[in-house]
Amino acid sequence: MGPKNISITNLMGWGVITLLLLTGCSRTRDGFLYRAYHNTAARYNGFYYAKEAMLEADLVLNEGYEENWDEILPVFQPVDESTAQQVYPLMERAIEKSTKVVDKHTMTPSRREQKDLKRPELNKWIDDNYDIIARAHLIKGDKEKALEVFQYLVRTLDYPDAQAWSNAWMARTYMAMDDRVRASNTLIKAAQTNRVEDSEVMVYVHEVYAAFHLKHGEIEAAIEQLEKALRYVEKRKNHARMIFILAQCYEEAGQSEKAIERYNEVVRLRTPYELEFYAKIKQAMAFDRLEMDSDPIVELLEDMLEDDKNDIYQDQIFYALATLALEERRKEDAVGLLKESLLVNDENTRQRMKSYLLLGDLYMEDLDYTNAQAYYDSARTFMEDDNERFEDVDAMADNLTELVTNLNIISEQDSLLEICDLPENERNDRIAEIITQLEEEEEARKRAAAAAAAAELVNAGDNGAGMFWPYNAQLKVAGRRNFRDYWGDRQLEDNWRRSIKMDVAFANEVGVGEEGSEAIQSAEDGLVPGEIPSFEELMAGLPCDSAERENAVAMIAEAYYNAGLVYKEKLSDLENAIDNWTELTERMIESEFHPTTYYQLYRTYLQREVEENYQSPFCATCNSDYWSAQVRERYPNSEWAILIENPDFADQEEVRREEERLVYEELL
Repeated sequence: MGPKNISITNLMGWGVITLLLLTGCSRTRDGFLYRAYHNTAARYNGFYYAKEAMLEADLVLNEGYEENWDEILPVFQPVDESTAQQVYPLMERAIEKSTKVVDKHTMTPSRREQKDLKRPELNKWIDDNYDIIARAHLIKGDKEKALEVFQYLVRTLDYPDAQAWSNAWMARTYMAMDDRVRASNTLIKAAQTNRVEDSEVMVYVHEVYAAFHLKHGEIEAAIEQLEKALRYVEKRKNHARMIFILAQCYEEAGQSEKAIERYNEVVRLRTPYELEFYAKIKQAMAFDRLEMDSDPIVELLEDMLEDDKNDIYQDQIFYALATLALEERRKEDAVGLLKESLLVNDENTRQRMKSYLLLGDLYMEDLDYTNAQAYYDSARTFMEDDNERFEDVDAMADNLTELVTNLNIISEQDSLLEICDLPENERNDRIAEIITQLEEEEEARKRAAAAAAAAELVNAGDNGAGMFWPYNAQLKVAGRRNFRDYWGDRQLEDNWRRSIKMDVAFANEVGVGEEGSEAIQSAEDGLVPGEIPSFEELMAGLPCDSAERENAVAMIAEAYYNAGLVYKEKLSDLENAIDNWTELTERMIESEFHPTTYYQLYRTYLQREVEENYQSPFCATCNSDYWSAQVRERYPNSEWAILIENPDFADQEEVRREEERLVYEELL
């Protein structure tokens, strides 16, 4: 190539462009060259770098975001103040680049000077830069500025695609400001825009509309908008997440068949594996035994268990199988599957919470309070404070812990007294058996810990070779193993060693709830690893002399009474309350708690007679009259006898004391 090959036209063109660059291209004049220059500069000098900053921000936000698969996924990834801080510099860069484009390349020729040119368009990239400015402000949390720019775009742009797009984004801004009325009105305008050419714009409009309805709990309306969005979708694989959300909405609305159909569609699209996995799992959760056959779903889940890439998801697969079993009323199978889900993975704390919670619910249905306490206590350990069930589970765990503590006192003290009543040689043999049992359990614990540690190291493989220590998988596994071996696996809490050696040793002798002890391995091992009480320590802990025996009997009486109160006042289980108090009166002739227990039996039977119309004609003691007579006969001048004769006595006494207090104050 030489000078001879350069045409006169090319020379003139390059000369004009060079002249424009040297003199600066006017923004108030129009023409092909002016438009070409400003459009090119707007696109590649500013818009390109601003768009790159927005894409980079999306990557940053996606990396730090974790989906909550237990709830309907948000249509758009939520950005709060803390996450906005992560991309603040990127948003500032995007705003800066796009603002320069708007300032330097907005063409404003007078109407008289405007040329009748179809290509290139006047100000083609200016609205795109305004759009980036508005969206960047919204991500930063500066909603007022974002709204101002979107309003400007809606006022100034006159072609349908831009109108619909800007109205949809303006509606999202109103949603962020919790302005429901304006958001709704703006979405109506966006959805009613005519002659929109870009199908993706209408997909976005209906996605925003669906997000609006989900924000306000309007599931059916959200389904309608998501279905409309799908009509405009050309490549469904790019919108697999939206289809998954639609399936979740159908599931929430109780339309199981449609939910499973949509989940299946997600699976067929071959999406990123995590989404595909949960689409398979959710089919089990949406199953309705009245509408469909569970065999295909069970087969799918069992195949997933055998797939190596699902090893980290096995806990969730077992949980899904458990929900299917419950739907088919196979409670025993469900309990076994839930326990299996707790054994296969201890890293997914959210799933552990769900399994513990469901087990607690199932045992609570059967009034198996000991096991329910163990699982509820574990569930709240892993439960977030903002979980809708946290307060109820926390209170129930406390109530059940109080109950189980009292029941354990009864069992433990009975066991100790039973050992004391043995001849000396048999007593010594029993203590030796307890120590042997503890030693065997300690050995089993060590073997299990060693096997688990070896498995963790195998899974870690050679990932640590030559690595900086924080990223060395083998070192981390070994460190975690050593920590657990020394300190155990208990959650952080105050007074963690209050289960002293003696209590644990004799609690094992009693055996208070085999399944409950399986629920929390750290709780069943009340002993610090390797710390087993000696023969002398166990003997010293037995209440064999008269004073210690008397104290043990008093502890039993108090525990019976307190357990009855928990049954009645906190668990609304009147039948167990009555059984507990009746057992106290039958086991002991008298105790400090007998008068109150007789009165409680009277009050509880009376409550059942009034509320349940309770009658037991073949039981002479199963009525309020019997126990009121017992109180008056045994404790004729007691407060309880007076309360039976005059139920308003306590209120009258309170009024009398208040009057005496007022008179006393006047005298002073």
